[in-house]
Amino acid sequence: MCAVMMGYHSSEDQRPLTYWNGYPVYATTLIIAIHVVAFLVTALIITMGAGGMLNYLAFSSVDVLRGGQIWQFLTYGFIHLPETGIWFAIEMLMLFWFGREVEQYLGRKAFLWLYAGLMLLVPVALTIVGFAIPTAYAGSRAVHFAIFVGFAALYPSAMMMFGLAAKWVAIILVALSAVQAIAYHNLPDLVTLVATLGAVMLYIGHHRGQITLPTMDFLKPKPKFSVVRDESPRPRSRRAPVEESEVDAIDPLLDKIARSGLASLTPKERERLEKAREALLKKGPSPR
Repeated sequence: MCAVMMGYHSSEDQRPLTYWNGYPVYATTLIIAIHVVAFLVTALIITMGAGGMLNYLAFSSVDVLRGGQIWQFLTYGFIHLPETGIWFAIEMLMLFWFGREVEQYLGRKAFLWLYAGLMLLVPVALTIVGFAIPTAYAGSRAVHFAIFVGFAALYPSAMMMFGLAAKWVAIILVALSAVQAIAYHNLPDLVTLVATLGAVMLYIGHHRGQITLPTMDFLKPKPKFSVVRDESPRPRSRRAPVEESEVDAIDPLLDKIARSGLASLTPKERERLEKAREALLKKGPSPR
């Protein structure tokens, strides 16, 4: 399918989890195994005549909003009906081819975060729409298609079927899926297509440093400010303050001048006032 084999990274997070009979086992491999088991269990439930039980596991906005059946957020993606057998096989095959390459590029942890986020995004988006229009959904086709689009975003020039580059195959398949959903008024498929593709493009772009996501700075605790007294010694003024005796000597003279004028002072009082004035001039203005 893909004509270009991607190189393996040396990071431990990008190596296989283990090996089975000499074949590498990645997180993608385990995800595929879980879906295959879920497909078989779904077929067994229907065979036993207990197909009605699947209604409690597939997603329904009515059941979630009115009945509180929030476990459907986790179980909807593992409901694979037997009549979708051929498409389910193609879905798993695409996940094996392209999911493994995305996992090797992002690393195991980042890939699992992406996969889990896409699986949760689908029911969240449909629940929001469900406030206005009831929605229902089952299966993981939107998530796995988004993983392929993520591969095309990482390796747009990788050659695929009919000599087409990965980016053109992705564009064609996205356009066909959108036209089909619109033509048949399939709102759940259209909502999940837009939500998952938008999310995977943002995630890949952010991981490659092409997109900067907004930070939640308002959630971070703000630093607390406190007034700290300056305990460092301050330099003292070289000029000493006016002594109490000098002030006491001036006040009575100033009172007498205020009552009777400057001419009422005796020669001794004038001399005392003059000495006090000279002393004040030598001291200079008091520091503020």
